[in-house]
Order: sequence, then C-alpha cells, then structure tokens
Amino acid sequence: MLQSTNYINVIVCDKQKHLQFLDMDAAIKHCTKGIGIWDWASNDQGFEPDLVMASAGDIPTKEALAAVVLLRENFPELKIRFINVVDLYKLAPDSEHPHGLSTGISTACSRWTSPSSSTSTDILADPSPGLPSQ
Repeated sequence: MLQSTNYINVIVCDKQKHLQFLDMDAAIKHCTKGIGIWDWASNDQGFEPDLVMASAGDIPTKEALAAVVLLRENFPELKIRFINVVDLYKLAPDSEHPHGLSTGISTACSRWTSPSSSTSTDILADPSPGLPSQ
C-alpha cells in the first residue's frame, strides 16, 4: 500500500525483463534521495572527475552506461562520475520546488562539483527529457 501523500505515484509494469541496476535496498535509498552517484558505474573514486555523466529515465540510463563503457575502454585514464536522477525536481533550486536542492544541480550529490566553480569538470551528457520548469 502506498503511504505517501501529496504525490502522484506511478506504478509501471511490463511483460519484458529489464536490467536491474540496483538491489532493492539500494533502489529504495536512491529513489528516496531522488538523485545520486552510482559508484559502481563511476571510476573517479571520490576524486575530481574529468567528466560527469548524468542520466534520467530507463533508456537514457542504458545509453549513458553504454557510453561510459566505451569511454572507459578507449580512455582508461579518464575519471568518470556517473549520476542518475529519478526526481527531476532535484535539479531545481529549493526556492522553486520543495524537492529541489539548496542550490539546485550544484549540490546534486555530496561529491558533486558545480560546473560554475573553478573546476575542469564538465557535464558530458544529461539525456533527461527536460527540466521540471520546461
């Protein structure tokens, strides 16, 4: 039974088997946060990454993970941080939406470095369908 209030809960089922990227406990934690670094898909080991790959949605996540595999095979020295988003409102500042982070995308994860700061980190891809305000 769903226990949340003031939310729209969507339950989607399919006849096809799908990849499961997280076990149940990790998935619950990830969905509760709404956004997070997938350490198993990252190789930056907590250091400043050379690039951040971000995804939202099942197909964009599969594509982004495939791109990470290709990048790691062809550029093994490249430090990649993989971020997955399940709540697009996390990308907005908390002044615009209650799910938003204190400064929006710049604090998306505890180890996130804002693209506007003095870092060489770039977001390579954010294949989400659009920001919540669009």
